[in-house]
Amino acid sequence: MAVDISPYSIPVIKKGKPIKLVPVDSTKQKEEAKQTWQVEYYFFNEASGKKERIRVSNGLNRIKNPVEKLNQFEILRQSYKELLENGYNLLYRLLISS
Repeated sequence: MAVDISPYSIPVIKKGKPIKLVPVDSTKQKEEAKQTWQVEYYFFNEASGKKERIRVSNGLNRIKNPVEKLNQFEILRQSYKELLENGYNLLYRLLISS
């Protein structure tokens, strides 16, 4: 049985609600791009003893072109993945600034 000892989860892109109806003059990708997207990951909070969900978008939801939006969110996701692998702790930074 493997035990999760990592203080964080791998960041993933969340694309909002599933698209159920696509207007005639649009595509599913265009409708997805209108949704609120986020890069989401979990980070262990030592104070509470639980993993907390962290969601970031860095203003990228203003992009309406589906290909460009996906590319920019992939860059953001990869950046957070590298930061976390190198010891970045958002919760510690929030404690210092408050």
